[in-house]
Amino acid sequence: MVIQSTLTPEEFRRYELNRHFRRSMFYFYAFIFAVLTVYALTNPTAPIAIYVVAPVPLLAYSIGGWAAIIRRSNDPDQPAFLPMRYELTTSGVRLDTPKGNSSFTWSDFKAWRKALGVYELTLQNGLLLVFREAAVPQAQIKQLEDLLKKQIQERA
Repeated sequence: MVIQSTLTPEEFRRYELNRHFRRSMFYFYAFIFAVLTVYALTNPTAPIAIYVVAPVPLLAYSIGGWAAIIRRSNDPDQPAFLPMRYELTTSGVRLDTPKGNSSFTWSDFKAWRKALGVYELTLQNGLLLVFREAAVPQAQIKQLEDLLKKQIQERA
C-alpha cells in the first residue's frame, strides 16, 4: 500500500499541541500545581504567595510549548511539510522524501495510533512517522489498520 502525505501547518499545530499536553511533564506540573493549591486552600497559615507561585511551572510549560510549536509550524523546511511517500508492505515501511529515503522493518516499531486526523507510527527509538488520515483512500483504511494491528500490536 502506498500513501502520499504532507501535513499542513494547521494539522501540524493541532497534532503537536496534542502531543505536548500528553507528555508526562505536563501531568507532573499539573500535579504540583494541584498539590500546592490544595495545601494553600486547606492551610489557613499558608503564605498568599503560594497562589502566585503554584501555577508558574504549569504556565511556563504550557506557554513555552505553545510558542515552540507555533515557531516550528511557521518553518517551511519542517520535515512534516515535505511531500512524503510511505510504502507499507508485510515486511515493513519505506519512506521516500525529497531529502532522502529510509526503510524500517516492523520490528522497528513499538506502537501506532490514530488521532486528530493523522496516523502516528512510533519507532522503538521514540521517533514518529506521521501521515494524514485523509491521504489514505477510504477503501484502504480497514486494510491499513488491519496491517498495523497485525504487524505492530501482535508483537507487543
